[in-house]
Amino acid sequence: MNQLSSLQKLSLKDCPQLLFHEDSLPSNLRELEICKYNQLTPQVNWGLQRLTSLTEFKIKGRSRASTTSLTKLSIRHCPQLQFIPQEGFQHFPFLIELEIEDCQGILSFGQEVLRHLSSLERLSICQCDALQSLTGLGLQHLTSFEVLATSLCLKLQSLKEVGLQSLASLKQLYIGEFPELHSLTEVGLLHITSLEKLCIFNCPKLRSLARERLPDSLSSLHINNCPLLEQRCQFKNGIIKLTFQK
Repeated sequence: MNQLSSLQKLSLKDCPQLLFHEDSLPSNLRELEICKYNQLTPQVNWGLQRLTSLTEFKIKGRSRASTTSLTKLSIRHCPQLQFIPQEGFQHFPFLIELEIEDCQGILSFGQEVLRHLSSLERLSICQCDALQSLTGLGLQHLTSFEVLATSLCLKLQSLKEVGLQSLASLKQLYIGEFPELHSLTEVGLLHITSLEKLCIFNCPKLRSLARERLPDSLSSLHINNCPLLEQRCQFKNGIIKLTFQK
């Protein structure tokens, strides 16, 4: 495969018996997707270290690999994944975007698991049904962090432990599909002074956003299918007014 000098994108799906040699991947590969591939060995890990042009690596199903040049990492459809340890992302110093999706067995994250990702700008956590807490992610160490999206984490009842109020650079926040989320007052939205866009959807028990007001930097607010919250929204002359409660 390393003879394919022009190959830039490679997708491997449902190839459980396929074996690699450490030099099998072309060095100029830019995008690599591995889906339901159980034979990923240390030899493949060594091969990935050679991929200095690799910018996107998607993992689907049971597999493992590491490389230092990635800017985007997607971990999807890993039902057996229960825990991401503290050192889980320490080999991805240039990572800009991280997606964790449809990992329905994941229970928790290691303490400050994201602290090594100093370049991280965007984080998405979606469809992690067993996840009950986002405690100690280490977001406060991310000085370039701009976008956080969380949805369909059915057991998650609070976002207090995330420490959003310490994210001085956060510009966009998406919260959706939380059937047990009652309030965001403890999050401290007012203190996210760079927040420009806030989207909240499908949170049927959500009643309150903030104790006093939303940050002055907010220019876009979307609320959809949050009936208890929508009852407390008033629209006048194109301006939305929220009734805050303690």
